[in-house]
Amino acid sequence: MKWFEVLPDPERSTACVLRVAGDAIGMDQTAEECVAALEPFSEVTLAVDSSGGDSHTAFTLAASLRGRCPLAVISGRCFSAAVLVALAADRRVASKSSKFMVHRVSSAAYGDDRELSAIVTRLIGLNEMAADYIVERTGQPASTVVRWLEGDTYFDAEAAKAAGLIHEILDDPAPVAMTAVAGGAQVETEEARTLLAILNTLGNVPCRNPDRVRRELAVWASRSLSRA
Repeated sequence: MKWFEVLPDPERSTACVLRVAGDAIGMDQTAEECVAALEPFSEVTLAVDSSGGDSHTAFTLAASLRGRCPLAVISGRCFSAAVLVALAADRRVASKSSKFMVHRVSSAAYGDDRELSAIVTRLIGLNEMAADYIVERTGQPASTVVRWLEGDTYFDAEAAKAAGLIHEILDDPAPVAMTAVAGGAQVETEEARTLLAILNTLGNVPCRNPDRVRRELAVWASRSLSRA
């Protein structure tokens, strides 16, 4: 199951959108594969709709994104390991309907007493790392973040903004209208970069009458898109 997709920017060879989706971060595709796919790009816009996955993969990817990810757009779910990835972005925006969840790192384990003891030690370290990272990126006190991580703590978009998980809330995009301009949006402005990230988050949108939708989108584009 693919959990990431790298979409090169058609206008700038050094920029791309990284789409993180589904509920299997780290499954089938490794962190190293994702990092390698991002190697040619100095600027990565992140698009997230994911319920999480492997924490080690999330930490590895977040470390790779730091310093070259100016924007993350969350459209839908941002749970567990996906939060760790999203927090790597310098600026984070989300749709009104987005949901967030954080909790302690967990693991399914099998082995003898020595093996299980080593796993417990590793989990303690990962949970400390997660708490420190969330404190750094949200600006919240350590005591607050530790309390969040004691259980499954959910946030709607407003609560996520208040918590520092995101910086801005977007109006929910109209799925059909947003898919339209996916390949041709200019990205030299922050607004256009946000639009492109949302479009790539949505991916393919089935519709009953594509020709009619294209006509309506052409009208929308003629009224709403202008040269910066």
